[in-house]
Parts: sequence; C-alpha cells; structure tokens
Amino acid sequence: DDLAAYKGEWVEAASSIYNGYTVLELPPPSQDWGANVILNVLDACVPKWAPGKTMASLGPASPQYWHFLIEAKKLAYADLFTYNADPNFTKIPLDMLLSKAHAASLCAKVDPAKASATGPAGDDNRLGDTIVLSTADSEGNMVSWVNSNYSGFGSGITVPGYGFVRSEEHTSE
Repeated sequence: DDLAAYKGEWVEAASSIYNGYTVLELPPPSQDWGANVILNVLDACVPKWAPGKTMASLGPASPQYWHFLIEAKKLAYADLFTYNADPNFTKIPLDMLLSKAHAASLCAKVDPAKASATGPAGDDNRLGDTIVLSTADSEGNMVSWVNSNYSGFGSGITVPGYGFVRSEEHTSE
C-alpha cells in the first residue's frame, strides 16, 4: 500500500551562487544541499582566512587549499547531521542554512592554521551506506542517481523479497 500510494514530488532546488555560477542541488531529505553550504563557507571565509587568496589561486598543491576545503566540509556536515530530515515531517530552516550570513557566521569556527575536531564519535556514523548509479549516452546525455541510507533511517523493516527499508516509524498489524 505504501508503494502504491507513492507519487513523485517536484521540489525546488537548493541553490547558491559560487564564483558567478548558480549551483543547484536537491533539497532535504537529500544530503546534496550540503555542497551548497560548503561552497558558501568557502566563498565567505577564504578571503578572511587567507586575505587576497581564492581557492583557485591557492590551487590543489597548497596545504591551505585542502585545509579550507576539509574545514568547510566539516561545517557543512555538522549542518547536515543537525538539520537534514524529511521536510514533510520536520521544518528545516533551509533558507537560513543556505544564506551568506550563515556561511559568514561559520568562519569563526575555523582556525586557518589548525584542524578542528571531527564529528561526534558513536555508532550512528557506521549505519547505512550510499550508492551511486550513473550513465551517459553517445549524445552527451547524463544522469546520476545517489541513494543514501544512513543513521538508522526508517523503521528497520524490509519489504520481503525487495531488500529496502520501509520509511515509516511504526506499522499496523
């Protein structure tokens, strides 16, 4: 019944501007919007962390480049772990999370010369996994599908013969 009642949804993309480019990602419950947070943090913070520099001018041979990228990722993942959920059941402050003001506020959490602590330890970060299916044709059409099942998502009940986890928290017998 759950699958028979399912209908796809058209959603508004999570968007940000980075170096003059509009970056569109899937909104929650996808984790994709974290890429927007990463880019916003880099855009807001690199000029403060390394005056006169950009990620492009630092380049991938620079330790600072990798330090800033990793620190921006840690901040974005903290937002993902804190806020990501199904927007049909939880209010997610996505406009705030994707704002330039939020990105600027995160700059103070980074020491440009020292790595910050990693995320919280625990069993939750070992549950689930992510798969990616990608294909392209000879005309240059491409599609990629990413599915993540993490942090004990759903009921833990699988559909016999299908192997996926049902999303509802409870079932009726």
